[in-house]
This record gives sequence, C-alpha cells and structure tokens, in this order.
Amino acid sequence: MNNNVRGIITARLTKAEEALDLAKLAIEKKYWNSAASRLYYTCFYLITALFEKNNIQTHTHTGVKTVFGLRFIKEDKVDARWGKLLTNLFDARQEGDYGDFAVLTEKDILPLLKEVEEFKVIILKLL
Repeated sequence: MNNNVRGIITARLTKAEEALDLAKLAIEKKYWNSAASRLYYTCFYLITALFEKNNIQTHTHTGVKTVFGLRFIKEDKVDARWGKLLTNLFDARQEGDYGDFAVLTEKDILPLLKEVEEFKVIILKLL
C-alpha cells in the first residue's frame, strides 16, 4: 500500500471518527435528525476507507451501498446485517435531512448508535 492510499484511508477514518463524535453530541442534545445523518456518514467514511484499501471506486452514495453489497456482503466478507444497517441509516439520513416532517426519535436512533459502533470495529479489522 503506497503512502497516498494510506493518507486517504487515514483521512477517511478521521472523518468517520468526527462524524461519530458529532452523532453522540447530537444525541445528547436530542437532535435525532442530525444524529441520523452523522451516523450514516460514520459508516459511509468507514466504507470508503475500505474501498480505498481495495482500490474500489464509486461516485455516489447509492454506488457505495451497491458496491459494498456486491463486494463485501455477497462475497461473505461481512455479514448481511451490515448492509441492512447501511440501508436503514441511508433512509434515516434522507428522512432527517430532506423530509419536511421527519419524526426520528430516541427509539429510532439509540439502537443505530450501538450498531454503528459495532460496524466500526468490523471495518477496522478489515483495514
């Protein structure tokens, strides 16, 4: 792995950690929509770091979801539950960021936080 790839991976992991910290702050403030967005981005940055390590290119959020499913779930590198988590987070982020009447609650978000923290461990092992 060359230094440029290492640098990109490090930058994405830093962004993932920042997004997770911001999600926790949003949860403390009961900003459920913001928490959903930051939890999604935590996973997004973790996955794109993994893609960088594996020389995988995508250009959209949908592409990240699709390629993650094809290259890591279908190939049994990660459990299918993580694909479902990513889809749930993507949907929650869409609702929270773009829905005029989003009604995300503590009941929606707190279980996602635990799962994102577990997902982070899985991805870090793959890196």
